[in-house]
Amino acid sequence: MKKIIVFSTVHYTIKADKVLQEKGFEYQIVTTPRDISSDCGMSIETNSENFEKIYSLLDSIGLKMEIYEME
Repeated sequence: MKKIIVFSTVHYTIKADKVLQEKGFEYQIVTTPRDISSDCGMSIETNSENFEKIYSLLDSIGLKMEIYEME
């Protein structure tokens, strides 16, 4: 199962991308599905295996995010 991490601004997505790259996590920047949100056009997609570590890291640096599960 895939997890989509949605941020309120593109700035947060870019910041998350930079932090995750530095830590070597596997993820993708994807277009946010319209049925999820129209606020920010970019999100991060990851698999369930990496999700908890990624979420904890991004939460620890104060990024506000919403999480969605996709098949």
